[in-house]
Amino acid sequence: MRNSARKVIIALLSIALLAVPAMASASGRPAAAKSRAATTSAAWVVGARAVNWAAANSKIGPLRDQRIYYTGALPSKYSGTECSKLPAAIWCIISYGTPTVNVTSYVSSIPASRNAVIIFGHEPEHPGAFRNGAAFVTAFTAQSALIRHAAGKAGNVRVAMAAETYQYGGKGFGSRGLGCSFIPPAGDADYYYADNYETTPTGKGLATDPKWLNWLNCVKSHGRRLGLAEYGLGTCNGTSKRVTTLQADAAYLRTKLPAITGFRTQLWSYFWSGRGTKPGSCNDGQFTDAATISVWRGIEAAG
Repeated sequence: MRNSARKVIIALLSIALLAVPAMASASGRPAAAKSRAATTSAAWVVGARAVNWAAANSKIGPLRDQRIYYTGALPSKYSGTECSKLPAAIWCIISYGTPTVNVTSYVSSIPASRNAVIIFGHEPEHPGAFRNGAAFVTAFTAQSALIRHAAGKAGNVRVAMAAETYQYGGKGFGSRGLGCSFIPPAGDADYYYADNYETTPTGKGLATDPKWLNWLNCVKSHGRRLGLAEYGLGTCNGTSKRVTTLQADAAYLRTKLPAITGFRTQLWSYFWSGRGTKPGSCNDGQFTDAATISVWRGIEAAG
């Protein structure tokens, strides 16, 4: 009787385990199987890049990430860096330009409590950044291996590629990204990110933006989560169109993109900065009006 009862229990437990669907981890790392679970948030991580993160968080938050740029090498260690001074729950999305130098010492010193995404050579399609797609992919693959080796088994450090969608737009935009030669293999990236700007919002957003759509065609079948590492809407066309575009893109990232890729959108980071332009210019995405702030805060709160 004991052996028979034991066999029945084991059989029931096996059936129960098989019935549990594969889920994405709380860290946002891609799961082994696709997840189409309904969600009210536009992305796993919704936030903004700002020169003064604390001030921006007070004005347009709650922010959940910060973009950090090192045009040269990474710092020699994590302690004392911009990322280390942020609240513990904030995701650090970190770009660097000089390969290899300090990568091992910096990455290995990131504490397990900090979610960090490391990006080598963001916007590699930009003229002058890399000779061609093959040269970038070779360099990216080497840096990815170095980052992952330094991170070891730590699940809080990931590798991403960040593309400049302008170079995927074709006629009227850039064309270096057409053909997808700058996209590294899925085995070398945990996430694929894009930097996408709309200086004259139409109210339709990403769903009709040729820059975004051409880039999306390059990565949508790679089995990785996608995100926006930089995103901005200009002032040309007025506040109303900008608000409508934000709302349209929130719905797109929440439902349409996951339906295309099979994964929840990983990141939506607004580039809350004038981008070096005069306030009020088409490229100035640093909204300060009450209507846009209200909508953006609602989008963040949904997460």
